[in-house]
Amino acid sequence: WRHTAYIISDVDGTPGNSSMPGRIEFHTNSGSFAGAPTERMRIDSSGRVGIGGIQPSDALHVQSSAGNLRIDTSTNAGSASLLFDVPASNGLRASGHRAKISCVHQGSGWDSSLIFYAGNTSTTPSEAFRIDAGQRLLVGTPNERNIQTHNAKFQVEGLGYNNSTIQVIGNSNDVNGAYLFIGKSRGTSLNSNTVVQNGDDIGEIRFYG
Repeated sequence: WRHTAYIISDVDGTPGNSSMPGRIEFHTNSGSFAGAPTERMRIDSSGRVGIGGIQPSDALHVQSSAGNLRIDTSTNAGSASLLFDVPASNGLRASGHRAKISCVHQGSGWDSSLIFYAGNTSTTPSEAFRIDAGQRLLVGTPNERNIQTHNAKFQVEGLGYNNSTIQVIGNSNDVNGAYLFIGKSRGTSLNSNTVVQNGDDIGEIRFYG
């Protein structure tokens, strides 16, 4: 006979006359005939959960050689999401959630978008920005757009100038201000530093209407 798994309750702190802090540990055997089961998860005396044989320092603490957390959906019509909620200043909670990150199937095949939602009301938050299947960052819009034949990797769109403006502010106690850098290399791979040639365009700011 060999252990396959066991659950242990241990003292998790210093006991007192009227207190007995405890934790629960869950151990499983990886398949070794002679080996003892290894701790896989624990719930400590503060209610924190540690997965991967670690002493948790947060509400949920995961440690593994892969370092991955996976959320799956059983259908391509749904989304795999992380939901976030915090109470309002009056202690009330939203009827749904305050923020969300979702992976949503997009189009056909393996195409998908990573969508970030946020809001300032008690109702379901609205989309703030997304990274679409083409790895474009879209702010204020779920749909990428072309201007003539150009399809930019970073796109901002909104109703009114407040929702379609990019702002850069520098704060420092010196003579330096805020900068916008545009550069060009003749290289054909990322991080190249091939020198430019006479007549090369370094950059442009274009206006369309």
